[in-house]
Amino acid sequence: MEFQSNKPELDAMSLADERRAAVRYLCNLETTCQPMAEPAATSWPARAVNISAGGVSLVMDRAFEQGAILSIRLNSPDGEKARNLLLRVVYAKALNDGSWQLGCAFARELRQEELRTFNAERV
Repeated sequence: MEFQSNKPELDAMSLADERRAAVRYLCNLETTCQPMAEPAATSWPARAVNISAGGVSLVMDRAFEQGAILSIRLNSPDGEKARNLLLRVVYAKALNDGSWQLGCAFARELRQEELRTFNAERV
């Protein structure tokens, strides 16, 4: 999968209107995701564009249904650390370039030191 930009479209909502319980951090991490309902399913390439203790926003070439359980593997930018994470799709939104933005909640919240592993920058 090829991405035109390393900063895909994000919600037009202003930060003043932000209602999230956890602070969001920008990131730019290549990953793959696989639906857990299909153990032998193909892995789909994705890019994590923001992350918080409670979830991650992925941009990819396909959508998954709300409630779908996915498995992803996030690698630190230096490649020294990796995390396998389970998440649930909260929403899928079509983007202008034909890709999809998926908002996903982690099965278990990440700790601050885990977020730092991914060089996340505060929004």
